[in-house]
Amino acid sequence: MEDPQYKSRIRALHIVLILSFVANGLGAFSNLMMSLPAMRSTLRDNMQLIPEVLHETYEMMLSIPAAYYIASAIFSAVAFFGCLRMWRLKGFGFHYYTLAKLLLIATPLVFIGRQYLNIGDVMMSLLFITYYFISLRSLNAFSNQTDPNPTQDDDNPTTPSTQDNQPSQDNPSNQ
Repeated sequence: MEDPQYKSRIRALHIVLILSFVANGLGAFSNLMMSLPAMRSTLRDNMQLIPEVLHETYEMMLSIPAAYYIASAIFSAVAFFGCLRMWRLKGFGFHYYTLAKLLLIATPLVFIGRQYLNIGDVMMSLLFITYYFISLRSLNAFSNQTDPNPTQDDDNPTTPSTQDNQPSQDNPSNQ
């Protein structure tokens, strides 16, 4: 029988992970689109269709080098991958997610300057990293032990351990 507290923690983790899937998936897609020369030229050519209030914002977006958008798309995709692994309670997914989020925080500093560092993004990233760490630790995702409710993972098929293949000294039929 499954532990209700364990199921409750998994459900809460999955709900927060869905938010991260959406944010990082959209981040990867939108940054990839903004890195494409065709998208940038289309935006530049159609500035007259954009309300006057947004012209300054779009001009600023177009002034940012495409390398910034490429790096942000890659880091968002890595964070998305980390979320996929955390969904399966793999501790290394947390490490991928954390590294990618820290690099996403540093990317504006490298490419466009300190004035574009968004404190709200930094705080939300740190909040999510902290939540994932606490949740995964409580679910034993960082230990090498098997969890109390194992799920079959396509990337890690179960194989008999070498200890199971050794003859038991307690069982005379194996000698």
